[in-house]
Amino acid sequence: MQTTKVIFNIPTKVKNAAARRAKREGLTLTAVFNRAASAYGAGALDIEIVDPPLRPSVARAIKKAIEDADKGKNISGPFTGPELEAHLRKLMR
Repeated sequence: MQTTKVIFNIPTKVKNAAARRAKREGLTLTAVFNRAASAYGAGALDIEIVDPPLRPSVARAIKKAIEDADKGKNISGPFTGPELEAHLRKLMR
């Protein structure tokens, strides 16, 4: 089997934790990465991308904006498509 060297960056804490677990299970870290890559390529491993949690201040601002919109406060509109585009362009100036 032909092999290719792969170099990538990984946080040290993550690498060390994976290496410790691999060692406990009698594996090398290379074996873990090879098996994970093989499983992913074969469709046997799925990876889900999860959005990071919002900062509390941003979450509060979004919640307040939704509550205000539900009450009809602090909103501009309703707009048609072209009106919305014109309004947003005006705000960007």
